[in-house]
Amino acid sequence: VRTNSAPTINGNNDLGNVNQPFTETVTVGDAENDTTQVKFYLDNATEPFHTETITEQSDITYSITRDMLDDLSLSSHVIDIVAKDSENQQTTLTVTFTHYNVSPSVVMTQDEVIHNGDFEVEYTVSDTDSEEAYVVFRIDGNIVVNSQHVSVGEMHTQVIPLANIAFGNHTLVIQASDKWTAMTPSEASVNFTYNSLPTIDADDVGKVVDGFVEDRKSTRLN
Repeated sequence: VRTNSAPTINGNNDLGNVNQPFTETVTVGDAENDTTQVKFYLDNATEPFHTETITEQSDITYSITRDMLDDLSLSSHVIDIVAKDSENQQTTLTVTFTHYNVSPSVVMTQDEVIHNGDFEVEYTVSDTDSEEAYVVFRIDGNIVVNSQHVSVGEMHTQVIPLANIAFGNHTLVIQASDKWTAMTPSEASVNFTYNSLPTIDADDVGKVVDGFVEDRKSTRLN
């Protein structure tokens, strides 16, 4: 009487916390070297995301791509690896991992701290697990530039409108988020003064005397 044993699957079954695409390898064999089909299912899907057929013990690699990872919720997930030989003997290895997210970081700079009208800032958003971010600009808590997509890892320039802002001291905040942190974005801020009068460069015009600017002809500008 011919006996038949089920295929064997050896590999890591706990991948821990994951926030990057990954590739893993499992070793699949069959004592009788029966033709064995190996299928990989993500989160109990009805269709496998990867399939291979072997006739001897083999190392099989499988990958979770960036697109696949981005479609997953921030929670625990399972990959079921099913090896079934030509005699319908079957073995399953269940692999677990937890998808987590790191919030983006943002840096913002301005050339001057006193402005007489709209001005520009430069900013860069970094994110280890996303290629895109959303940014929004606020002055004293009020949105002045609505949310927009930007690429990460690049320097960007944004014009900050001051048409509806009162003269005086203010704080400009940029909020950066990815698809998973829209409610808890990262922030960077700069302080600035919105001045109603043109800024006079004393080095070019003359010198400052008793709070007034004196030109080279000693005429005071009040």
